[in-house]
Amino acid sequence: MEQAYEFDGFPIMGCWELETITFKVDHKTALKLRKFQQKLEKQTKIKMPLGKVLNKLLEGVEQEVVRPKKTRESQKVTRYIPAQTKREAVDRHNGKCAFPGCNKPYQEIHHPQRFAIKKSHEDIVPLCKNHHHIAHAGLIKNEEQAPALWSVKPERDWNDYKSRVDVMVRRD
Repeated sequence: MEQAYEFDGFPIMGCWELETITFKVDHKTALKLRKFQQKLEKQTKIKMPLGKVLNKLLEGVEQEVVRPKKTRESQKVTRYIPAQTKREAVDRHNGKCAFPGCNKPYQEIHHPQRFAIKKSHEDIVPLCKNHHHIAHAGLIKNEEQAPALWSVKPERDWNDYKSRVDVMVRRD
């Protein structure tokens, strides 16, 4: 059975002695540490030594390491579209092709802002197979805008950056 010890009124379980660690921090970091200490003391209504404050900070960091929060930067970017994202895009267009005036059921999911460029699934839209081919041929006018504003271009603009990326991606 572990014996309990106290240091400045705080129980220390299983520790035989305290260790002194000395390190230097810049003024800004020291100020942040003191402010954190004040917040803890105000929250617990107990005077808290810096060792205990550092322990609380480390506990928070350990939880982050064990269960890191998913951020855009930490998530691996893949072409896989999460089911929920896909479902929301399809529901916004009632399961139909998003191209104006088309009432065919959707067959493909399209990235108007090309995935090769933007690496995001935020703006995906459901399209029928024909309109998806038209989109990748670079024949949709105003494709970077909402689908309601889309129309078919009479001919492909070969200087269009998206069209050039599509051609490059198809070659790979």
